[in-house]
Amino acid sequence: MGAAGGIFGGRLGAEQSGPGAVGSVAGSFLALDQGTYSPFLQLALSLSVSGLSAPQSAYVAVDARLAAVVGYTFLERVTPYVVARVFGGPVMYGGKTGTDLYHYQVGLGAVLGLPAGFDLSAELVPLGEQRFTLSAGFSF
Repeated sequence: MGAAGGIFGGRLGAEQSGPGAVGSVAGSFLALDQGTYSPFLQLALSLSVSGLSAPQSAYVAVDARLAAVVGYTFLERVTPYVVARVFGGPVMYGGKTGTDLYHYQVGLGAVLGLPAGFDLSAELVPLGEQRFTLSAGFSF
């Protein structure tokens, strides 16, 4: 799977940034099918790059990510899961190179499958790079 997009401007710290681009490639596979009494295991790998123009120099960020998701689907609609991710990559700006403060995430999530191809999901990641995500999706 691949994705591409544009950055139309914004702020980088106190400075106004210019336009840029983002792109990624990713793949995943089901390493272990769900059994009657055993969970599924899904593994994923992705590589993302973003860049934009800024007053001092170009800003470029690279992210490589490996994820493992273990879960179980109940009643063909409700899927709670545990997720673990490791990631990293350089961020280059103003002649300096940096990286993320944390290089891992561990959390919990759930997906609720709705009729007509819709779904709702929530994910809470309290360990490592913290985040909370709510989303809605549509499959066709």
